Amino acid sequence: MLHEPTGLSSRSCHKRGVDPFTLETPCVQIDLRRIELIDAATVALLKTMSPSQKWEMANRMVIEAREAISYMLKRQHPNWDHVRLSEEVVRRMSHR
Repeated sequence: MLHEPTGLSSRSCHKRGVDPFTLETPCVQIDLRRIELIDAATVALLKTMSPSQKWEMANRMVIEAREAISYMLKRQHPNWDHVRLSEEVVRRMSHR
């Protein structure tokens, strides 16, 4: 089932002549079909966490993503040196 974030209505998008699943602002276009919603259990867990715990969790996710991308690139390009690998990891993580 597809859910729309609170405050965003497909009807209001239609009135503006915009794709009902796209939110457009002057500098950003957001495809509402690509937004992942969290379930009630995750919300409940996050509410029990302090800001520092949430920050640590987010930081750990970034570190693990960087490590996974680096590992994949090392396997795909065994001839790349450390500098080239690092540059590609940064490029991929910054969505450039």
